[in-house]
Amino acid sequence: MSESLGHMIISKEIKDQYKIFDPEADLFFRDFDEPEGAKILEIGSQHSPIASMLTKAGFNVTGIDLRDCDQEPIYKHIKADFCRMPPEWLRENIGTFDSAVIISAIEHFGLNTYEEGRTHEYYDVIAMRYIYDLLKPGGTCYLTTPFGGKFVECKPHWRVYDWANLLERLIQDFYTEIFILGVCEEITINGKTLKVGDPITINEAMLNTKGMPHISCFVKMRK
Repeated sequence: MSESLGHMIISKEIKDQYKIFDPEADLFFRDFDEPEGAKILEIGSQHSPIASMLTKAGFNVTGIDLRDCDQEPIYKHIKADFCRMPPEWLRENIGTFDSAVIISAIEHFGLNTYEEGRTHEYYDVIAMRYIYDLLKPGGTCYLTTPFGGKFVECKPHWRVYDWANLLERLIQDFYTEIFILGVCEEITINGKTLKVGDPITINEAMLNTKGMPHISCFVKMRK
């Protein structure tokens, strides 16, 4: 027995083998839609089983992370800082990927979250530009990140993006196809307590201004 998510098929065996505990990953899987065999780049693949699940489902996956893989990779794993990839690798791979996946990752770029030894105010911006260039024309990017009514950098942990900074820093030249909000940690807004997985409106999400990553947005974008 299998479950079809768009063109993607994940067997019960794969779902049982790889457990997803990240609510942001749930947002991604709900709207992932790529043809089997597509060439996929996942950035920030070290801790999540997404790259392994996609590989098992028949996709050609390359995962990039600055940390060693904490599982035996069945996909091509590159240990590197994505924003400091060798120029020759970037040139060789421009326009070669059908899809890019960046789940629970972009909000940490450039903040020294993993003690990588450097900070950079615009690494999130640079990373999204690299992703755009690496995709084929018409290629898709699946992204999740904390969202609220105020842009906050809580160094060295995370960023929370407001609408303006989401557009300027992350979406950039992409065309947005899907924008969904999700509660990823329990939060109280206007006296109403929302739990993980509860629906939330954009007006409610805009009241998240304290810089906590309790609400996330999922964005499916096309080049």
